Amino acid sequence: MIADLQKLTNLFHGNDTRIIAQLNHGGRQCSPEIIGQTPLSPSSVKDWLTGIRPREIKTEEIEETIQAFADAALRVKQAGFDGVQLNAAHGYLINQFLSARTNRRKDEWGGSLQNRMRFKAFFSK
Repeated sequence: MIADLQKLTNLFHGNDTRIIAQLNHGGRQCSPEIIGQTPLSPSSVKDWLTGIRPREIKTEEIEETIQAFADAALRVKQAGFDGVQLNAAHGYLINQFLSARTNRRKDEWGGSLQNRMRFKAFFSK
């Protein structure tokens, strides 16, 4: 997809305009029918809107997801985007880690605000 995205970024740059890519992970808001599995979330807290109870994400999956965000940001850079925005709002996965309502973990990824922010903190490095 990098080559196709480069066509898009070149079009914007050719018109003296900047372009930023937004990356997100729906977490518990993903549809099981679309993704073919139970959605993941920091904790297995039922989504009030969809009625779906996600599976609690495992520690190794958290680390894999962080790496996937990093890899995607690198591809965004290679495609020529001027920046990347991580969506940490609207109840998506990063927001789910930040919220005490959806993050009820007792390990290093949950509990205190500092621990709940750990997922987001990896992107500041």
